[in-house]
Amino acid sequence: MVKITKGDLKIGDSVKLTDKNGQDFTQVVSSMQIERTAIDIAKKGDEFGLKTEKEIKKNSTVYKAS
Repeated sequence: MVKITKGDLKIGDSVKLTDKNGQDFTQVVSSMQIERTAIDIAKKGDEFGLKTEKEIKKNSTVYKAS
């Protein structure tokens, strides 16, 4: 689960993540869900699932890439 602490995140935005081996990578957001329902935008305070290309490290911080 991901929780937004500021701003928003939309399908098509890029995010920076850390994989389970500690390596940073960047990917484009292609799928997000809240309670198994697809969403196009997540706003501050939302907790949601994010489809990732790699397994990410538990409790990682997700950053929106500029």
